[in-house]
Amino acid sequence: MNSLLCEEPCIEETSDEGESLDLSFIDEKETEETEASFPNLPCSIEIDCSLNPRLKIFYNLVMGYIAKGSYEIAAPLCKTTLQDLQEKYGPHHPDVVAMMDIITIVYRGMRRYKDAAKIQHEVLDIKKKTLSQNDISIASTLNTLSALYGKTRKVEEAEKFCRKAVEFRKRVLGKNHVDVGKQLCNLAAICCHTKKYKEAVNCYQEALEILSCTLGPENTYTVKTKNNLASLYVETENYKEAEKLYKEILSYMPQEKSTKAEKEVPVLEETNKKEVKQQENSVHQKKETSSFTAKEVLKNLQNVYEKNGELEDQKKISNGKLDQGLNAS
Repeated sequence: MNSLLCEEPCIEETSDEGESLDLSFIDEKETEETEASFPNLPCSIEIDCSLNPRLKIFYNLVMGYIAKGSYEIAAPLCKTTLQDLQEKYGPHHPDVVAMMDIITIVYRGMRRYKDAAKIQHEVLDIKKKTLSQNDISIASTLNTLSALYGKTRKVEEAEKFCRKAVEFRKRVLGKNHVDVGKQLCNLAAICCHTKKYKEAVNCYQEALEILSCTLGPENTYTVKTKNNLASLYVETENYKEAEKLYKEILSYMPQEKSTKAEKEVPVLEETNKKEVKQQENSVHQKKETSSFTAKEVLKNLQNVYEKNGELEDQKKISNGKLDQGLNAS
């Protein structure tokens, strides 16, 4: 299948309770063609245009409308075309499935996530009936459903489909495949959202091992996964591990002038200030490996030092109160 990636919208329609869950980290594989032609599109989903060149032209036309925000043109055009294809080829034809995926992209761009999920359920049913049980596009649909349910705050459904996608990819691709690592990152994000922190750590660690071996330690996905795991360590007060990961991330990033970084980093304890300074000086001159900058990572590292200091102070206070209680008894 031709994998054509578009990005998530900034605003989304959600349900009334809780927060929406963004699983846009690794929805599907990126291609230079889509990134160059349509940099601001609202969805990432795999479209199979290989069997019908005209469908590829139609896809590009729809993406052009979406790029302009002309959903009032794109939506009815897709709906009419889908009906024509169903009448011509029947409901299970590959072109029909591809058109349903294109409509899903349009609906996601319109924040009509429930309608998009309904269509993807139909796509999943068709694929299960017509494709091999090991066809990897089934995993793509499972992941898309997970992302859609995350957007509508149906986290249990999002988790269910994400787990199915992980299991499917492991079974078909092998446990150490790069797509397994990326899918594990999505599952980790869901576990963080549901406060299943232990499982989230395990998923990130497994993903990090896979991505480091398959893509390399300096790859964007690998570095971003490491950053997410470091943030999770901060959330769970595992500051030593967080510090270690942030320092590793800094070693992959381009050199930044210390004067600028110092202006943006608040005053620290002298020892911690030296630590941050040393990290600034040790950052290598390398190509940017992620969307975040060295200054942002330095701020995160500074935050670790501050929180670790607060934790130590709290322990001292607690121990002091405990000592007083023992003396009083």
